[in-house]
Amino acid sequence: MAKSHPSKSYHTLAFDKIENFAQQIRQGMADNPTVFTAPPVTDAQFHTLIDVYVDKYAAYKTGGSAQKPAFEVAYANIMDALDDTNEYVDDLADGVVTIIEMSNFTATKTDDTPAAAPAIPVNVTAERGVSTELFTDCPKVEHAQFYGCVVVAGSPLPPQVTFNLGQFIFRNEEEGPAGPAAVPGPGMVIAAFDVTKKRRKRFFGLAPHVTCYIYYYAGNATGVSALSEPKSIEVL
Repeated sequence: MAKSHPSKSYHTLAFDKIENFAQQIRQGMADNPTVFTAPPVTDAQFHTLIDVYVDKYAAYKTGGSAQKPAFEVAYANIMDALDDTNEYVDDLADGVVTIIEMSNFTATKTDDTPAAAPAIPVNVTAERGVSTELFTDCPKVEHAQFYGCVVVAGSPLPPQVTFNLGQFIFRNEEEGPAGPAAVPGPGMVIAAFDVTKKRRKRFFGLAPHVTCYIYYYAGNATGVSALSEPKSIEVL
Protein backbone atom coordinates (compact mmCIF):
# COMPACT_ATOMS: atom_id res chain seq x y z
CA MET A 1 0.00 0.00 0.00
CA ALA A 2 1.26 3.48 -0.87
CA LYS A 3 2.24 5.78 1.98
CA SER A 4 1.86 9.55 2.12
CA HIS A 5 4.92 11.78 2.36
CA PRO A 6 5.42 15.55 2.51
CA SER A 7 6.01 16.70 -1.06
CA LYS A 8 9.32 18.27 -2.08
CA SER A 9 7.78 20.11 -5.01
CA TYR A 10 9.05 23.38 -3.51
CA HIS A 11 12.33 22.63 -5.27
CA THR A 12 10.61 23.71 -8.50
CA LEU A 13 9.21 26.99 -7.13
CA ALA A 14 10.26 30.26 -8.71
CA PHE A 15 12.64 32.34 -6.63
CA ASP A 16 9.94 34.88 -5.82
CA LYS A 17 7.68 32.16 -4.37
CA ILE A 18 10.20 30.77 -1.88
CA GLU A 19 9.63 33.40 0.80
CA ASN A 20 5.89 32.74 1.03
CA PHE A 21 6.34 28.98 1.08
CA ALA A 22 9.02 29.11 3.79
CA GLN A 23 6.76 31.36 5.87
CA GLN A 24 3.96 28.78 5.58
CA ILE A 25 6.23 25.98 6.79
CA ARG A 26 7.59 28.14 9.63
CA GLN A 27 4.01 28.92 10.64
CA GLY A 28 3.02 25.25 10.50
CA MET A 29 5.78 24.39 12.96
CA ALA A 30 4.97 27.36 15.22
CA ASP A 31 1.20 26.76 15.26
CA ASN A 32 1.51 23.11 16.32
CA PRO A 33 4.18 22.93 19.05
CA THR A 34 2.58 19.93 20.75
CA VAL A 35 2.96 17.93 17.53
CA PHE A 36 6.24 19.30 16.23
CA THR A 37 8.06 19.30 19.53
CA ALA A 38 11.65 19.35 18.22
CA PRO A 39 11.81 20.80 14.71
CA PRO A 40 15.34 20.91 13.26
CA VAL A 41 14.95 24.63 12.42
CA THR A 42 13.63 26.93 15.14
CA ASP A 43 11.13 29.69 14.55
CA ALA A 44 13.85 32.31 15.09
CA GLN A 45 16.20 30.56 12.67
CA PHE A 46 13.47 30.41 10.02
CA HIS A 47 12.83 34.13 10.49
CA THR A 48 16.52 34.89 9.98
CA LEU A 49 16.89 32.62 6.95
CA ILE A 50 13.82 34.15 5.31
CA ASP A 51 14.93 37.72 6.01
CA VAL A 52 18.40 37.05 4.60
CA TYR A 53 16.93 35.33 1.53
CA VAL A 54 14.58 38.26 0.81
CA ASP A 55 17.44 40.73 1.21
CA LYS A 56 19.89 38.80 -1.01
CA TYR A 57 17.25 38.10 -3.66
CA ALA A 58 16.37 41.80 -3.86
CA ALA A 59 20.07 42.68 -4.15
CA TYR A 60 20.55 40.05 -6.88
CA LYS A 61 17.61 41.38 -8.90
CA THR A 62 18.94 44.93 -8.78
CA GLY A 63 22.68 44.34 -8.60
CA GLY A 64 23.06 41.56 -11.17
CA SER A 65 25.82 38.97 -11.35
CA ALA A 66 27.95 40.63 -8.67
CA GLN A 67 25.26 39.76 -6.11
CA LYS A 68 24.66 36.23 -7.40
CA PRO A 69 27.11 34.33 -5.11
CA ALA A 70 25.54 35.78 -1.94
CA PHE A 71 22.06 35.02 -3.26
CA GLU A 72 23.02 31.43 -4.09
CA VAL A 73 24.26 30.90 -0.52
CA ALA A 74 21.02 32.34 0.91
CA TYR A 75 18.96 30.16 -1.43
CA ALA A 76 20.93 27.02 -0.52
CA ASN A 77 20.55 27.77 3.20
CA ILE A 78 16.78 28.21 3.07
CA MET A 79 16.37 25.10 0.91
CA ASP A 80 18.48 23.12 3.37
CA ALA A 81 16.17 24.31 6.17
CA LEU A 82 13.11 23.26 4.19
CA ASP A 83 14.66 19.87 3.36
CA ASP A 84 15.59 19.24 7.00
CA THR A 85 12.06 20.18 8.11
CA ASN A 86 10.54 18.03 5.36
CA GLU A 87 12.53 15.00 6.52
CA TYR A 88 11.60 15.69 10.15
CA VAL A 89 7.89 15.84 9.25
CA ASP A 90 8.18 12.72 7.10
CA ASP A 91 9.73 10.71 9.93
CA LEU A 92 7.31 12.06 12.53
CA ALA A 93 4.14 11.64 10.44
CA ASP A 94 5.03 8.14 9.19
CA GLY A 95 2.38 8.45 6.49
CA VAL A 96 -0.34 10.17 8.56
CA VAL A 97 -1.78 12.81 6.21
CA THR A 98 -3.24 15.02 8.95
CA ILE A 99 0.20 15.52 10.53
CA ILE A 100 1.76 16.31 7.16
CA GLU A 101 -0.95 18.86 6.43
CA MET A 102 -0.49 20.48 9.85
CA SER A 103 3.05 21.29 8.80
CA ASN A 104 1.74 23.02 5.65
CA PHE A 105 3.63 20.62 3.41
CA THR A 106 1.47 18.93 0.76
CA ALA A 107 0.86 15.23 1.37
CA THR A 108 1.61 13.07 -1.62
CA LYS A 109 1.77 9.37 -2.44
CA THR A 110 4.74 7.23 -3.32
CA ASP A 111 5.40 3.50 -3.52
CA ASP A 112 6.75 1.99 -0.32
CA THR A 113 8.85 -0.54 -2.21
CA PRO A 114 10.28 0.54 -5.58
CA ALA A 115 10.86 -2.24 -8.07
CA ALA A 116 14.63 -1.74 -8.23
CA ALA A 117 17.48 -0.04 -6.46
CA PRO A 118 18.39 3.39 -7.88
CA ALA A 119 21.20 3.93 -10.35
CA ILE A 120 24.64 5.24 -9.40
CA PRO A 121 24.68 9.03 -8.89
CA VAL A 122 26.58 10.93 -11.59
CA ASN A 123 27.87 14.48 -12.06
CA VAL A 124 28.63 14.99 -8.38
CA THR A 125 29.45 18.62 -7.60
CA ALA A 126 31.41 20.26 -4.80
CA GLU A 127 32.05 23.82 -3.72
CA ARG A 128 34.15 25.32 -0.97
CA GLY A 129 32.54 27.17 1.89
CA VAL A 130 34.53 28.91 4.57
CA SER A 131 37.78 27.39 5.77
CA THR A 132 37.55 23.57 6.31
CA GLU A 133 34.00 23.48 4.85
CA LEU A 134 32.61 21.79 1.72
CA PHE A 135 29.13 21.70 0.16
CA THR A 136 28.36 18.75 -2.11
CA ASP A 137 25.42 17.77 -4.30
CA CYS A 138 24.35 15.49 -7.13
CA PRO A 139 21.48 15.46 -9.63
CA LYS A 140 18.30 13.64 -8.63
CA VAL A 141 18.40 9.88 -9.20
CA GLU A 142 15.18 8.21 -10.31
CA HIS A 143 13.55 6.07 -7.58
CA ALA A 144 16.04 7.29 -4.94
CA GLN A 145 14.52 7.85 -1.51
CA PHE A 146 17.75 8.87 0.21
CA TYR A 147 21.34 9.82 -0.59
CA GLY A 148 24.53 9.11 1.28
CA CYS A 149 27.95 10.67 0.86
CA VAL A 150 31.47 10.04 2.10
CA VAL A 151 34.37 12.47 1.88
CA VAL A 152 37.87 11.01 2.10
CA ALA A 153 40.81 13.32 2.77
CA GLY A 154 44.20 12.99 1.12
CA SER A 155 43.57 10.15 -1.33
CA PRO A 156 40.76 8.13 -2.93
CA LEU A 157 39.37 5.11 -1.14
CA PRO A 158 42.11 2.45 -1.13
CA PRO A 159 41.51 -1.02 -2.61
CA GLN A 160 41.06 -2.57 0.85
CA VAL A 161 37.94 -0.44 1.40
CA THR A 162 34.92 -1.61 -0.62
CA PHE A 163 31.25 -0.68 -0.69
CA ASN A 164 28.76 -3.49 -1.22
CA LEU A 165 24.98 -3.57 -0.69
CA GLY A 166 25.07 -0.40 1.39
CA GLN A 167 27.95 -1.46 3.63
CA PHE A 168 31.47 -0.07 3.77
CA ILE A 169 33.91 -2.94 4.28
CA PHE A 170 37.43 -2.27 5.60
CA ARG A 171 39.93 -5.09 5.05
CA ASN A 172 43.31 -5.33 6.77
CA GLU A 173 46.07 -5.81 4.21
CA GLU A 174 49.76 -6.16 4.73
CA GLU A 175 50.59 -3.42 2.26
CA GLY A 176 48.54 -0.49 1.00
CA PRO A 177 49.06 2.08 -1.72
CA ALA A 178 51.54 4.88 -1.13
CA GLY A 179 49.93 8.01 0.30
CA PRO A 180 50.08 11.48 -1.24
CA ALA A 181 52.35 14.25 0.00
CA ALA A 182 49.49 16.29 1.49
CA VAL A 183 47.55 14.28 4.06
CA PRO A 184 45.64 15.27 7.22
CA GLY A 185 47.84 15.78 10.25
CA PRO A 186 47.33 14.30 13.74
CA GLY A 187 43.82 14.89 15.00
CA MET A 188 42.50 15.96 11.58
CA VAL A 189 39.53 14.35 9.82
CA ILE A 190 40.52 11.57 7.41
CA ALA A 191 36.97 10.60 6.38
CA ALA A 192 33.47 11.93 7.00
CA PHE A 193 30.13 10.23 6.33
CA ASP A 194 26.80 12.02 5.80
CA VAL A 195 23.79 9.72 6.24
CA THR A 196 21.02 12.33 6.05
CA LYS A 197 18.50 11.70 3.25
CA LYS A 198 18.96 14.88 1.24
CA ARG A 199 21.21 15.26 -1.79
CA ARG A 200 22.91 18.49 -0.75
CA LYS A 201 25.42 17.89 2.03
CA ARG A 202 27.56 20.11 4.22
CA PHE A 203 30.88 18.88 5.60
CA PHE A 204 32.88 20.93 8.08
CA GLY A 205 36.00 20.61 10.18
CA LEU A 206 37.95 19.06 7.31
CA ALA A 207 41.72 19.29 7.04
CA PRO A 208 42.66 22.57 5.30
CA HIS A 209 44.70 22.53 2.08
CA VAL A 210 44.11 18.81 1.59
CA THR A 211 42.44 17.36 -1.50
CA CYS A 212 39.22 15.53 -0.64
CA TYR A 213 37.50 12.82 -2.68
CA ILE A 214 33.70 12.79 -2.63
CA TYR A 215 31.59 9.69 -3.24
CA TYR A 216 27.78 9.52 -3.43
CA TYR A 217 25.33 6.65 -3.34
CA ALA A 218 21.54 6.53 -3.66
CA GLY A 219 19.11 4.12 -2.03
CA ASN A 220 15.52 3.12 -1.52
CA ALA A 221 13.59 0.37 0.25
CA THR A 222 14.78 -2.17 -2.33
CA GLY A 223 18.50 -1.52 -2.27
CA VAL A 224 21.47 0.82 -2.56
CA SER A 225 23.48 1.85 -5.60
CA ALA A 226 27.21 1.44 -5.98
CA LEU A 227 29.43 4.43 -5.22
CA SER A 228 29.75 7.24 -7.72
CA GLU A 229 33.03 8.11 -9.37
CA PRO A 230 34.97 10.34 -6.97
CA LYS A 231 34.84 14.11 -7.27
CA SER A 232 38.02 15.77 -5.99
CA ILE A 233 38.42 19.28 -4.55
CA GLU A 234 41.01 20.96 -2.31
CA VAL A 235 39.70 22.32 0.97
CA LEU A 236 40.46 25.93 1.87
